[in-house]
Amino acid sequence: MHNNLKSHYRNEDLSLVETALGQFLVAIEKAKAMAANAQFEAKEVVFNEMRTAYENLEMLNRKKIDEEVTAQATAYIRNYYHG
Repeated sequence: MHNNLKSHYRNEDLSLVETALGQFLVAIEKAKAMAANAQFEAKEVVFNEMRTAYENLEMLNRKKIDEEVTAQATAYIRNYYHG
């Protein structure tokens, strides 16, 4: 799983990614149990837990993308001025 994660997240953030994935999975298990028992009154709490984990994953992915774009831009600028 780590190889796939490394292509989407920074190495420095992998522990945060694992934490967010764990939180997402816990929320899914809660939702599954609630649905099986027809306990729908607290569904917003579980949806918020999933949303928070998903937003954290999205933010961590954005950090990886931004880092790659910055590296490409820096290389281009160096090549252009020092070519």
